Amino acid sequence: GKVLFNDMHHENKVFHYLAFNKLLTEFYFMISFRSFAVSMISIFLPIFIYTIRNSLFDLVLFAFFTYASMFVFSPFAAKMTSKIGNAHTMLFSIPFMFAFFGSLYFFDSLMISIPLLGVLYGFYESFFWMPFHDEFSILSKTKKVGKEVGVYRALTIGTKILGPIIGALIITMYGFNLLFIT
Repeated sequence: GKVLFNDMHHENKVFHYLAFNKLLTEFYFMISFRSFAVSMISIFLPIFIYTIRNSLFDLVLFAFFTYASMFVFSPFAAKMTSKIGNAHTMLFSIPFMFAFFGSLYFFDSLMISIPLLGVLYGFYESFFWMPFHDEFSILSKTKKVGKEVGVYRALTIGTKILGPIIGALIITMYGFNLLFIT
């Protein structure tokens, strides 16, 4: 009985903590939802590109342009974050995320180049993650940063585990196209 009471007391502390940190709770929800949505498809990107192009070189080219563009665009994302704020910079990245996934959806019919896909992916990632980390550091309490990072990591890992499973189910039942739309 005492162990159960201690566990319930611990749960109440967590819910109490989240209730009084509304912005951080919303932030956790946002990143969990994003992690789930992106993980549904991101694990299948190399497979998709390989099935369309049938080339290992294209996978390497995609990765090169993704990371090169992240290296180039991150300073611009930091500058933009300091000018217009974290939330607006993250919102700015969303159309580029849709452009990337839309390009993947119409990849074969539009004959989109692999380097362009890599640049779009790197661009939207840079303009999301730079303000994300800044906002998280602002919302975190100095004495509880370890707990807050732990909650963030636990939520994203949990959603990143579920995402590919659901993505795989959608692919096997309905194909890549419905997964891109989802």
